[in-house]
Amino acid sequence: MSQGLTKLSTILDKLSTQAASLKSSGKDTTTVDADITKAKTAITTAQAAVSAQTAKQYIPQVTTDATLRQNVATTFTQMKTDLEATHKTIQAAKDAVITVAKDLATLSGSTQ
Repeated sequence: MSQGLTKLSTILDKLSTQAASLKSSGKDTTTVDADITKAKTAITTAQAAVSAQTAKQYIPQVTTDATLRQNVATTFTQMKTDLEATHKTIQAAKDAVITVAKDLATLSGSTQ
């Protein structure tokens, strides 16, 4: 997860450089700049979520054989819920970077 966020940060840096180049050539990059700020915030939020997830431990409490199955299932469900929430923050960061790329392509007149 962290490697994916690092790649997103690298891509966003390249897009920021392209936006700065367009701005220096006289194009209005207000929308792109706002999207870059949103993407940076989304990446930071996702990195915090990944760090928090990494620190978590999921250890089922085993007290008796009778409750073992339910305790393990509860622990697994909690882990799954936490991982899904972390994944959503990563997806939001990815979507934000894609928005920057699309807006930049529109601004530069490219269709790629």
